[in-house]
Amino acid sequence: MGALLAALTAAPALFDGARAVYNAVTGSDDAGETAQELSQQVDALPPEQRDRIIASVIQLQQFDTQRFMSLTAGDADHVRATARPQIALQAM
Repeated sequence: MGALLAALTAAPALFDGARAVYNAVTGSDDAGETAQELSQQVDALPPEQRDRIIASVIQLQQFDTQRFMSLTAGDADHVRATARPQIALQAM
């Protein structure tokens, strides 16, 4: 799961979102405090839960990228609400 670890360490906001997704998918509140711990926890999950978390983290990154692109191209009318609420709803 090196790709997940690399993504989580490169983007602190993504790490925070991944922790929230992990907690929502697993129903716990013990997501790792570091990217390394969280990556190991995700690796240890059953495939279905692991896949849901990874898909949500990828989606979170995509939404953050789209939001950044909106902020840098055009006026404020193009900026929409953050994607995190959508991802949290999907994880439940």
